Amino acid sequence: MSANSKNAGPLVIGGEPRIDFLPVEIKERKKSRRARRSLIALVVVVAMVCATGYVGSAFIAAQAQIALDAERGRTQALLKEQGEYSSASTIAQELQATKDAVTVGLATEILWMKYMRTIISKLPRDMTIVQFTVDSQNAIEGSLVTSIPLDKTNSTTSIALVTTAKSLVSAAGLMQNLKSLPGFADATMTSADRDPETRLYKINVMLHLDARAFERRFLTPLEVDPNAEETEEEAEETPTDTSTGVPTGTPTPLPTEGATEDEG
Repeated sequence: MSANSKNAGPLVIGGEPRIDFLPVEIKERKKSRRARRSLIALVVVVAMVCATGYVGSAFIAAQAQIALDAERGRTQALLKEQGEYSSASTIAQELQATKDAVTVGLATEILWMKYMRTIISKLPRDMTIVQFTVDSQNAIEGSLVTSIPLDKTNSTTSIALVTTAKSLVSAAGLMQNLKSLPGFADATMTSADRDPETRLYKINVMLHLDARAFERRFLTPLEVDPNAEETEEEAEETPTDTSTGVPTGTPTPLPTEGATEDEG
């Protein structure tokens, strides 16, 4: 037995031939045909994916358009209702503007009849007011702020009083009693002349008031001057004259007739 016969494998009867007699051109044609089928399948898959995406986006766009149309219809309905009730909105705005105007216009209001009655109640018994002139802050044209010398308080109202009295002691009592007035800032006796015929003194007094004298009827509690609480606390603690022990807000008693005649 030769060496080639030893290395050869077992003999197979009826097996496939190991020699391929198919031409190369036919093999290449088969490969190209498989490639074309794969490409066609890929194109079909891509087309299906694109179609699905287009249908989905079209559906979402349609839903959004429907919602947009519904909101537009609702907006039109609201605008129609707003047009029906536009007069109510206009009236509300005018009412608010009127309230604001009243608040601003009457921010510096002082009820003069009431305040003058308060001043008259501070007069001694023999003193009479014959004339008074008021120069007060105006909320529209501007503010009247007069600085009082040697005082940190700024006055917003000045009242010039012309009074008559039998004695200058009454004038001193008036100056003391005026300190208890609401919003009192300062008071000065500018002149005092005696009429030889009537034997009465003509006394001119300049009274200054600050913002505490304002009524503030139309202001809310938050808009009231923050110094109001301090004013109330000061009012509770009434100052007392150290020389006499009498509260400063107490009207000064009139002098006796003898004292008046001696002074005359």
